[in-house]
Amino acid sequence: MDPIAITIAVESALNLLDRVKGLFSNTKIKEIQDTLSQKTESLESQVQQHRSILQDMLAQSQSNKHVIEEHNKVLLNLTEAIKALDYENNRLRKHIYIAFIIWPLIIGAAAFMVLNR
Repeated sequence: MDPIAITIAVESALNLLDRVKGLFSNTKIKEIQDTLSQKTESLESQVQQHRSILQDMLAQSQSNKHVIEEHNKVLLNLTEAIKALDYENNRLRKHIYIAFIIWPLIIGAAAFMVLNR
């Protein structure tokens, strides 16, 4: 082999090693580690924020469920009260109808008794 070619090859190899050494130097590796660490911390922070939001949403959902259950109880109570009022209203209406039928009879009987004395 030609000594000049060997010298050029060795020089190129040494240059390549210097470049690779520059890529994998302690400072470069430290910078990459710091960058990855910061990104990891940022992602962990975001995950924590999302968990917090999800927990708040879950608590709100449970609160809404509780409110809906309470409203359903109130609606059931109101329905029962309306049924009771409807029953009493019908009962009162029957008494009024009876009173309208009986009062003329009572007044007629009283008039008859007064006139027949």
